[in-house]
Amino acid sequence: MQASVMSKRGCKLYAVCSQKQKEVNRNIKNWRLTNFETIVGDHVNSFAKHLKSDDNLFPELEITDCNKKTPHPFLTKKRYPFGATQPAVIFFVGKVPALRWSNKPQASNFGGAFRRPDPEECWKEALKVEQAIKEGKQVKASDGTELPTTVGCEEVAKKTAASLCTIM
Repeated sequence: MQASVMSKRGCKLYAVCSQKQKEVNRNIKNWRLTNFETIVGDHVNSFAKHLKSDDNLFPELEITDCNKKTPHPFLTKKRYPFGATQPAVIFFVGKVPALRWSNKPQASNFGGAFRRPDPEECWKEALKVEQAIKEGKQVKASDGTELPTTVGCEEVAKKTAASLCTIM
């Protein structure tokens, strides 16, 4: 899916991650996240905690406590003293969450490092919610667990994944 298709619909892509902004700036080219409006480093996870604290936004968002043993070698207390927000996707249609998905860290996904919902499938899900709203139907955000997945970050970046998207 091309970013221009999404941007023509008023969609903007944002990424928020658990690294310090300095580390984010140093790694943006390596991450190949070229279609994002902004990539923000939030090493204290204040944005994730805000989303998680509101039952209408993203209560199931996972923040790994790196003070405990984790299945991923990079999730250490030294690197993430305030925890690490797991990869997640949230799409809004206006102010209504259309899709919420958060990686649940486990051994089978190497502590959250693998598997993301396919971006094109996320987009289709958001468009379904947009249509339902236009028809005056009550909508509930999809949890995304049934969507086909990609392998990891690089594949998602190539397909223009969204960490946060709003359809206006």
